[in-house]
Amino acid sequence: MRQKRKRNNHFMYFISLALVIIVFLFTTIDEARAQKLFVPSILIVGQSKDVNESEKIAQEVGAKAKEAIEKYIYDPKGKRDPFKQFVDSGAKDKKKLVPLQKYEVSQLKLTGIIWGANINKAMVEDPIGKGYVIKRGTRIGKNDGKVKKITKDRVIITEKYRDYLGKIKSREVSLKLYHSEKGETQ
Repeated sequence: MRQKRKRNNHFMYFISLALVIIVFLFTTIDEARAQKLFVPSILIVGQSKDVNESEKIAQEVGAKAKEAIEKYIYDPKGKRDPFKQFVDSGAKDKKKLVPLQKYEVSQLKLTGIIWGANINKAMVEDPIGKGYVIKRGTRIGKNDGKVKKITKDRVIITEKYRDYLGKIKSREVSLKLYHSEKGETQ
């Protein structure tokens, strides 16, 4: 009983698949005839009339295609260059990047601030644990950031980014001083 049901299921699957293929073929043939495209006909003995009609249609389509190709002239005005990158990657050379530009600002940890008579400096730590001394104007972060200001408890960084319209804008990001004895930022 179970094998018979399984056989019936396979039979129904085959029939439905065949119907889908037949419907697809008939709709594509009707669309092709409506658009006067070349549809190769099956050669059966005694049907030379269909072959001649299909050859005429093929010649008409070929002539129309040739005419359309000769009339078309490409005008690049107002179109983007297809060989340019769609998204501007910043085009930074890896050799020119300082080590702090390989990380996002959020990945860096501010571990110390040094107050001097003329210049304030700070120390940041990368995810690996290597420390770097920074001062005002130091390039930092992947988004072309620069240290704008160093205060008693934080470093303020100006980063560039693209908004949803593609315009370049800047924003300020701050790194707060990390206190190791408390294990948190202040």
